[in-house]
Amino acid sequence: MIKINNNNRQILIISNIKKSIYITYLERKLIHTNFSIKKYKKNCFFIKKNFLLSLCIIHITKKKEMKIIVINTFLKPIIINPFEKLLLIGLYYDTKIQWKESMILNKSKRGNKSFGSTGI
Repeated sequence: MIKINNNNRQILIISNIKKSIYITYLERKLIHTNFSIKKYKKNCFFIKKNFLLSLCIIHITKKKEMKIIVINTFLKPIIINPFEKLLLIGLYYDTKIQWKESMILNKSKRGNKSFGSTGI
């Protein structure tokens, strides 16, 4: 774990499995990890780097343990070995967001009073 500052951390998520897991085309597997978010009250996290050539979905169990759903979207099978690097995540906890109410949307690259989800 690399500490950035008091509220932000980068955490390397590794597989916590005993035997290698073989995943074929469009197959999905739930991979146990070494990470639990029990000690943080409010969590915001995002994937910074995916070490697998696959689709990864973060799953948080009722016990606040992080597991990764791996879906192989390639024709070539993938193998996940014990203690293999899966993801590098950015974890932000106790983050406070302040919203500003607005009646008018500012000008953007999309044009006057535009709105969209592409980030432009």
